[in-house]
Amino acid sequence: MLKNTHYRFLSLFGTFSTILIFLISLAPIAFASFSDLDRNNDQDAVYVSEIEFLAGKGIVQGYEDGTYRPVYKINRAEFLKIILTTARVYDLISDEIVGKNCFKDVHEEWFSQYICYAKDKGFISGYPDGNFMPAQNVNFVEASKIVAMILQIEVKAEYKESWFQKYTQSLAEIDVIPRSIVTFNQEINRGEMALLISNVLTKKYVNVSDFSVDSLNYAEMSKLTGINCKSDIQRLSYKGEGNNKFFNCGKDLYVLYFGMLTEVGEVDLASFTFVSESLYKDNKYLYFIDTTSGKVAKSANFDVTSFEYLTGNLAGEFALSPTFSFFKDKNGLYANAFGFDLDHMNKIESFHQNYFAIVGIDRNAVLFKDDTSIYIAKLMNSYIYDEKDVVYQKLEDVDYGTFVFLGSSLFKDQKNIYSFGSKRYPMKDNPDFYYTKSDEVINVLTGIDAKTTEIINEAVFPIYLRDKNAVYVADGTNFTKLDIISDPASLEVVEVYDMTYVFEPLALSYYLKDKFHIYVLDPVAKEFVMLSDNVATFNYKKYLESKNVEITREIG
Repeated sequence: MLKNTHYRFLSLFGTFSTILIFLISLAPIAFASFSDLDRNNDQDAVYVSEIEFLAGKGIVQGYEDGTYRPVYKINRAEFLKIILTTARVYDLISDEIVGKNCFKDVHEEWFSQYICYAKDKGFISGYPDGNFMPAQNVNFVEASKIVAMILQIEVKAEYKESWFQKYTQSLAEIDVIPRSIVTFNQEINRGEMALLISNVLTKKYVNVSDFSVDSLNYAEMSKLTGINCKSDIQRLSYKGEGNNKFFNCGKDLYVLYFGMLTEVGEVDLASFTFVSESLYKDNKYLYFIDTTSGKVAKSANFDVTSFEYLTGNLAGEFALSPTFSFFKDKNGLYANAFGFDLDHMNKIESFHQNYFAIVGIDRNAVLFKDDTSIYIAKLMNSYIYDEKDVVYQKLEDVDYGTFVFLGSSLFKDQKNIYSFGSKRYPMKDNPDFYYTKSDEVINVLTGIDAKTTEIINEAVFPIYLRDKNAVYVADGTNFTKLDIISDPASLEVVEVYDMTYVFEPLALSYYLKDKFHIYVLDPVAKEFVMLSDNVATFNYKKYLESKNVEITREIG
């Protein structure tokens, strides 16, 4: 899961007076109070603290009518200016931001200084036609590159499947991607932008530490929190609490999260303990405490004495995969997706939970086992967050002793290759873009030698396999033999442009080569053809241009 951890700057303050000053700074004030943001509204609550914090720093601004409009999209020029402003505020850049006439469509407009400065520093490159398209809405992958480069996120060079993977995956690894961003091509809005920037700043600049309020009396704490308590409020510490600051008033428990107060209610304070992330327990209940929204859920449906967090945040092959978490008690094993949710804990029946082990992770599923069987847990649609229920299946026909997970939705035993791959479906609002949906059945891929099978590429779409005899390419959840390949043993998949979400058919974003020949998908015939070009000097861009293929997105 692309989880969100929204630390702020409370750790910089150690006394009551400085804490109070800080909390006041997070409250709506003249320059940072926007009329269309409401902390009590679930949708606004996700962004309001972040927006007000950035506004207080002079990084973002609202509109003349006093609104911020968090759901409005933001264009490429606006986004670049805000990221550069952030870098200036945090001393990541010190030279003057100037420039003009650096792209065909960037001359001496208000945004030219930001765009031309960024181009000069190598932060952006624009489009192949010489334009920057400043008025075009920025999408997630474009934003990821700008944020990573300008705000100096460590980028992992090993991610090479697409031009943007090293940026999106690097952001995912430090848990800064807003949960509402669910596709690579998604145009981000002003609220998501604020959350993304705030998360990055937190990871880079905040040294999370505790503070003591043991000396605070009832009157001081009541003024600070609004809690009506007849005795002094006690500060409680729990493992894994992060920036959640716990207090009790008698048996009632409260959590203070950067000025946002959540009432947990009456708990058994003596047995109340941390389980994982936002999950806690006492001697009767499990508690899910969502401090960003102020919501608390509790359940008595589990044996709390034996309840144990096994593993979590199991993400698939790329940044926008769902994540799976597993828990157990004496009665069974439970799976959950997209973070912990008491309403969507799915029990795995007849599972020997004491032998639980993960054996494979894919973009839409997790393979796991006990001492006798292999299981698969799937989310039926990885891009629709409302679908949180995990569908699991015991793989009855798979040989336990010879099971091997290959990756990319594939596994094998001594006899067969199996696929639990995903199908692509066009999005309703834009049929040029696709989402993936897991199949309900496991497919046996016939005609492929299981003992010698290996995956050639690790791309999301399509997948190429080879065995001792031939090369095969994914077609939905089936594989088709490519008889045209002259030397299967040396075949490579060469991705040139990341056009996966733009080109149709998808194979126009890459070509194949072995040590003898080049193979490309003819855009007219829509089948692979062998070219006579020299393997060492082949230029794929020129080939696409010769076929009048329009390149419409930025090349990394």
